[in-house]
Amino acid sequence: GEHGIGLDLVKSPTGKAFIQKLKDMPAGALNPAATCVPPVRPGYTITAVNGITCTSFADTIKIIRSATGVIKLQLEQEA
Repeated sequence: GEHGIGLDLVKSPTGKAFIQKLKDMPAGALNPAATCVPPVRPGYTITAVNGITCTSFADTIKIIRSATGVIKLQLEQEA
């Protein structure tokens, strides 16, 4: 969407994209991550986007930015 996918991502110790928090959105804008089923929560790493395996933080960002339509995330709890 116009304001992204609603996640504040940082590089994890393993080099992957770690969900630090759900972003605060501008007034009147719905955070897409807040509407996911099951819910997206901080503390998880993104391991795949739309079925494409993410090998690094940069790779994850690139895949998300190039995605169109519905974005499906595969998540794994950071150990």
